[in-house]
Amino acid sequence: MLNSTFVDARDGQTITIDMSTESSLKAESLALIAGKDVDVVFDMGNGNTWMINGLSIDVDAVNDLDLGFLFGKNAATKIPNVISKNDALDLSFTYDGQLGLTATLSLRIDSKYDSKYGNLFYYSPSKNEYEYIGSTKIVDGHICFEFSHFSDYTIVFSDDPLKTPKFANGEDVSASELEAHTYNTSTIYIVLSVGVIVITAIIFGILFLIKKRKAKGDLAKKRSLGY
Repeated sequence: MLNSTFVDARDGQTITIDMSTESSLKAESLALIAGKDVDVVFDMGNGNTWMINGLSIDVDAVNDLDLGFLFGKNAATKIPNVISKNDALDLSFTYDGQLGLTATLSLRIDSKYDSKYGNLFYYSPSKNEYEYIGSTKIVDGHICFEFSHFSDYTIVFSDDPLKTPKFANGEDVSASELEAHTYNTSTIYIVLSVGVIVITAIIFGILFLIKKRKAKGDLAKKRSLGY
């Protein structure tokens, strides 16, 4: 059934496949849409989908795949729980390794994260370091990321995209650096708010003193004139 659907696919089409009960894909099936500008949406159930465009498939590199994944508390990752001061959820995949294609995951998450950013990091257990993959805004309880490799990942939530010189240069960051940076990002608004309050108080204090001195000056002037 899947093979016949892919054989008949034409450029510009969008095909939706129900994968809620079966998450495995054969390389021979994927090869049938390779080179075609066809979007195949794999509905994994519970509002989660994968999208693969045939133009992204490398027929020489693609393998039999499993699109199954676990998210949050169910994720079977080896990532240490170091990001204690921010919301962070782990993401693990049934398959491990290069995909030979690009797959876009639309992941359903709690709507409390709407309008925040999800920052995706690949975790390297041998180095105990995180590789910054990218940031995307959460809309209507969904977040989207592109994958060409399945492994252990973590998604850190923040009000703005996490950016440091190391991320911009594609460098890895240690667990402690990531925690420190995410913590600083989450507290910057508190620091700014306190700063605004202090500055406002100083300004009002200065205006009060000026007004008080002016009133004293006016009173002294009236007394000298015999009022």
